[in-house]
Amino acid sequence: MVGELFHGGLGLFTYNGLKKSQFYAFTLLSKLGSHLIARGDGYFITKEKDFFQIMLYNYQHYSDLYASGELFDMTFTNRYTPFPTPKIKKIILPFTGLENREYIIIETIINKDHGSAFDKWIELGAMPIETAEELEYLKAVSVPKITKRKITVDNNLLTLSVELQPHEVRLIEIKPSYL
Repeated sequence: MVGELFHGGLGLFTYNGLKKSQFYAFTLLSKLGSHLIARGDGYFITKEKDFFQIMLYNYQHYSDLYASGELFDMTFTNRYTPFPTPKIKKIILPFTGLENREYIIIETIINKDHGSAFDKWIELGAMPIETAEELEYLKAVSVPKITKRKITVDNNLLTLSVELQPHEVRLIEIKPSYL
């Protein structure tokens, strides 16, 4: 089992260098600012100079049966069954006191569809990776999603409304646009 690409072991990489989702989560954490501004259920906000960083997460707790060691419905390729009622989490964050100006918002998303090498391997057929081409493909499609947009703040208010998939982690960076 240890020779398997995904054998359930700890670590940030597979044995052949494929980045796991927790690698990307640590990468997002490294982008946080040094000043904690606020925190709550599923989020915390930091600041560095004029830049804000918002870390969002949708923690899902496993079932009591799984906690007691019962793995009856979990298989090697279906590892989500210990989470009996996965829920989408909606977070609304109002930012007041911002300057009326343009800002750049960069979102980096890690979830089942983006940044999860395991889930992309399942999509690939959950079979052993046998060629360098297959490994390179898996590396290429197993990255977080990044979006970037420009917004204009009016009335010193910006309200962010986000829906997070189960197990999703998302970093939102807000930076003044210097034109």
